[in-house]
Amino acid sequence: KTGWVPANQLSAYKAPAKPKPPVVQSVKKATYTSKVKVVARKSASAKAAAVVSIPAKTNVTVDARSGSWLRVKYAGKTGWVPANQLSAYKAPAKSRTTTVRLNLRTGTNTSTRSLLVIPKGKKITVKATRGSWIQTSYSGKTGWVSSRYLR
Repeated sequence: KTGWVPANQLSAYKAPAKPKPPVVQSVKKATYTSKVKVVARKSASAKAAAVVSIPAKTNVTVDARSGSWLRVKYAGKTGWVPANQLSAYKAPAKSRTTTVRLNLRTGTNTSTRSLLVIPKGKKITVKATRGSWIQTSYSGKTGWVSSRYLR
């Protein structure tokens, strides 16, 4: 129908703005682990087509970020996964065994105070290394032992 309307009740039509494509930022390549089974998608959107299913506790390589999504490589395929579905990869701790009764010390030399003595044949976990000294914990105490007496 055609008719008349007062001009002060009208405004010029503005077409809706086109959504901006998400910004993809390259990040230093890093290994992440999937927390749960997750589907990698063709783009950083839950509505995008699935590329590959990644089992829980699987390592993937991350090389880019877009908002709350990470671009991953898995099984020769590349896709996007919500960042909250991944966690930074932690390498398994190295363990060593004492070859003698070993002083757990407060510092990295024999003049530092001994916290306790670790019995021969006990497994310890390497937390850090400084020269020939290894940081570890035993019986609730953290200190340093000489790597010379470990295998």
